Amino acid sequence: MKTNFTIQVHGNDYVAADVEKLVKEELKAQGVKVTGIKTLDLYFKPIERECYYVAVSKDGEVTGKVNC
Repeated sequence: MKTNFTIQVHGNDYVAADVEKLVKEELKAQGVKVTGIKTLDLYFKPIERECYYVAVSKDGEVTGKVNC
């Protein structure tokens, strides 16, 4: 079964998979190997249109945010 998860806030639609993709692209741009990430925690704030993240790998922790 495939699940599609969409958040609707103030007339805007946010697809969870698209937000995750934005974060992974940002991590790649920072030189982080996505395949080496053990956990990726996302904190989505739809009113601010931002997603904060914490990526943990064997090399340490990377934090940041992306605009959605």
